[in-house]
Amino acid sequence: MKIITTTFQTLKEIATSVLPNRTNPDPICQRPPVSQGHGKYIKIIESLLMGYPIGMLVYRDITNDSEMQKVYPGFKYLVTDGGHRVRAIVKFLSGDLVVNGKTYNMMEDEGFDFSNISIPTQIVECSSDEAGDLFEKINESTHVSEMEKLMAN
Repeated sequence: MKIITTTFQTLKEIATSVLPNRTNPDPICQRPPVSQGHGKYIKIIESLLMGYPIGMLVYRDITNDSEMQKVYPGFKYLVTDGGHRVRAIVKFLSGDLVVNGKTYNMMEDEGFDFSNISIPTQIVECSSDEAGDLFEKINESTHVSEMEKLMAN
């Protein structure tokens, strides 16, 4: 496994990398939602709005992986860890998620400054097996089933 870069991304950078199919936050057999509805997504966004960190996002660069390009043609990254967080950000910025009675656009129109919210992001180049091992290691405090580990690639 090779760490390509560690950086910070703004919410808009995260959302705009997902929407044009550059980053896939929901690779095949990604962990299923842990709750019904948008409850977890709302809690993630509330944490961000209060200034709390939500943890590093980990992306797997599949640019040079011919097998993964067959499965995810045109994608550059797969989210190895942080799929729920990325999906919450995309839903919020696209207006599909209401938090504290307001959408992203409503908050922005009222002058809320989102530019100071950024999330650490690490991009790695690795094999499918290494992606599974990485996911398991990152999630040691949360039980990871063999199927989730296998499918983390």
